[in-house]
Order: sequence, then structure tokens, then C-alpha cells
Amino acid sequence: MRALLLAATASLLSPGWDTGADHRERCGRLAASVTIRTGAELTPGDELRGGRIVACVERPELATLLVAVESARAAGYVRPIVVHTELRWGRRSPLLVAYHRSTGTLLAGGATRALDETVWLHELAHKAMDGTRPAGALAARLVDAVEEGAADYFAAALSGRPSVGSLSGGERRDLVSPAAPGASEWAALAVPGAFSSHRFGAILAAQLLDAEPRPGELLRDLIQSLGDDEPWPAASSPRAVVDELVRRSPLRSRRALEAALLGWLPRELARP
Repeated sequence: MRALLLAATASLLSPGWDTGADHRERCGRLAASVTIRTGAELTPGDELRGGRIVACVERPELATLLVAVESARAAGYVRPIVVHTELRWGRRSPLLVAYHRSTGTLLAGGATRALDETVWLHELAHKAMDGTRPAGALAARLVDAVEEGAADYFAAALSGRPSVGSLSGGERRDLVSPAAPGASEWAALAVPGAFSSHRFGAILAAQLLDAEPRPGELLRDLIQSLGDDEPWPAASSPRAVVDELVRRSPLRSRRALEAALLGWLPRELARP
């Protein structure tokens, strides 16, 4: 389901975890940035129904979310966010944290108490990158992978840790030495449902983190490029996607972004 950009579950507790006075102070500081709703249902038609607003202090299990929002605000990313906790999906409450593109909200179900703040940072990045996407299937898959890489890079750079939580219990995406995909895996880009945007994104995130380990111009400009609302051109080749992303980026970061993207793509796909 394209509307759900799934990421991340159960990992170690954050060093910032605190359900006492520190949690209440964070709730107060972030009251204008975070709205928490509980009990909503995600319908088979990908709509959110029901739910009620609850006070931040009533949800100490979301302390790591508040740590992530504070980090994002300190870095200049201050878009307000609605978080649906205790999400129901049919009769289940799935273990997930996801950005719901059609409503611009975060969906949280299952054991959110155990989530590291990198999980939340990854999804907050999706919120910041909610721009237009190409119409072509191949180009859209490739941009999805770039977005996943940018979200991992965002989480790692803002947290100061070169790893990001992932879907399977306790496992993390390593951005120091991720396993490089083979040519046959890249071939899956042309096959619906076979291309892993998270796996390929992590490879790109590692290159971006190596180019600029701390949050700076490259990260900010990549987020801006993917958050642009300008319509995409019809050209859909991998190199055309790279060229368009670079064009949307401010001049100061174009060379570094192009180098990272072309270093990520196999040579055959990077040709003009």
C-alpha cells in the first residue's frame, strides 16, 4: 500500500526515555507541534475514521516520539504532526509506525513503548518530504527508495547514531557498512512489488552520511528537493530521476547530491 511508508519497530529504549517530570516538560514545549489521537481505525479503503484527541501527558509510552520531535525542531524541521496511537486495522492493532501520506499523519500501533527515537525521526522525515512524485512506475519506485534513504539519513544525522530501527523485532539498518545489492536485485526495480525501497534506501543513506555526517546543507536541501510540489517531467529513466532531483535542489548542494545519487546507482542505470 503506497500510502503506508512502513518503517521500524521494536528496538532498544532511547537514552532520553523518561516518564516523569521530563516527559511532562516535553509535552508542554511541544504542545503546538504534536497532536495525539487515539482509537482511530484504518479502513480497507485507506481512510482514517474515528479517534479522539488525548493529552500528551497521558501517553508516556510516546516519550521517544517527543525526543525525536525536539531533535527535528532543533534542526529547523518544525512541521506540526498528528499522531494516531492505538490504531486499529480491521480487528488487529498492528505493530507498526508509518507515515500516512493521504492524511499527512503518523500511524502508531502495537508496542510503541519500545521504539527508539530514530524510528520516529525516520517517519517525521517522510512528513517533511511529502512533495509530488513522478507518474511512471519505475521512476516512482526509484524516488521511493531515495526518500527512504533520505529518511534514514535524517534519522541518523539528527540522532548522531549511524543506524536506524527497522521492521523486524530488534533489527536495525546499519548505515556504516550496509550490504551492497547485486545487479539482479537492482533488476527488481522493473518488477512491481519486488523492489525493496528500504534496503536500497539504506545504501544511499550510508553514502549521504559519509558525505556529510552532521545535519547541514546537504540534508536540508535533499529534504527540500523531495518536498517540492512542482509537477514531475514525463522522462522516467533512472538518470532522468537523478537529474530532476538535483535540479530541484538549491545550487549549493547540487554537486554533492549528484555525486551521492550517481555513486549509489549502478553504472548501467546512471547513464544519461
